[in-house]
Amino acid sequence: MAVRFGTGLPKMSETLVAFAEPLLSGVPETEEGWRAGLYLAACVWNGVVSGLPEAELTAQLQRELGCSPEVPGLVGRLIERKQRLFADDSRFIFDVRTRQDGDRVHVLAASGLAR
Repeated sequence: MAVRFGTGLPKMSETLVAFAEPLLSGVPETEEGWRAGLYLAACVWNGVVSGLPEAELTAQLQRELGCSPEVPGLVGRLIERKQRLFADDSRFIFDVRTRQDGDRVHVLAASGLAR
């Protein structure tokens, strides 16, 4: 049996923050401020990786987040961003945690590859 650690990809926490940048820009860098954006970004990321159609992903997020008129546009832009900038990254995000440390938010993300 072979055991492999690491994917050769950047840390998932760094990737998630870069992916979620449109949701995080203009939001104060606080744990509370970033939590919702990171959650939404992780949900969209996982939806794209698992092949969920945009309409289904949007409906699922609207059920979870409430029927915000902004959700469909955000989901569409994030799907396009995932496909354009992170197309080769097929990791699933299993958990996201944040911790405030002074004026910075530390993001920890657990991920794995489905084989």
